Amino acid sequence: MNLQSVEIENQEMVINDTQDFNAIGPDVILKNCTLRLKVPAKCLSIRGTLEHTKIHAQRKLGGFSWVDAKLKFCTFQGKFPDNAFGEFAGSKGYCLECDFSSADIDGCMFFGKSSTTHRYPAWPSFVLLDPHVNWLAMKAKAMPDWIADDVNSIEYLHKEVTAVGYNAQSLSKHMGVSIEDIRQFYSQFDFVILHDNGVIQ
Repeated sequence: MNLQSVEIENQEMVINDTQDFNAIGPDVILKNCTLRLKVPAKCLSIRGTLEHTKIHAQRKLGGFSWVDAKLKFCTFQGKFPDNAFGEFAGSKGYCLECDFSSADIDGCMFFGKSSTTHRYPAWPSFVLLDPHVNWLAMKAKAMPDWIADDVNSIEYLHKEVTAVGYNAQSLSKHMGVSIEDIRQFYSQFDFVILHDNGVIQ
């Protein structure tokens, strides 16, 4: 698929060509569409404007950057590990009031002031807001050794990150602890979005 300079409304599109590069160019506008993604990140570029559009990763879409896409009122479903959303210096996109409540956003980075406008997935997912502002407050808390490396790694995130997503199940496998141990530590902080209903508080 190669979409350029077109406006499309109320259509369902499937991107499934893994043998070619699929592009949604910067002059494309999708409104009230459904976009089904079946390709890896290396086969995909999305730089257009997507509004009120459902984006469904029907295979894991890892390490994809949305920072040159303009996303507004979009809904994400599926697995999006280590994706990047929003705007930072030099990027041309934004991500505003999107619904990630049915998405796996483990390792995702969110940029820009709109990070608090999104609907995030419920536990065992959780989101750390303003990590560079708040990581010292986390370090000041007594913490077990198994969490220290994870907290210390925050220092090395991109300097413009305003939120980062985690999946406690992935962390528990990596750390060798229960997800309830992880919840007990992170639930201490009011800058961590950790809840059971998928709605930002």
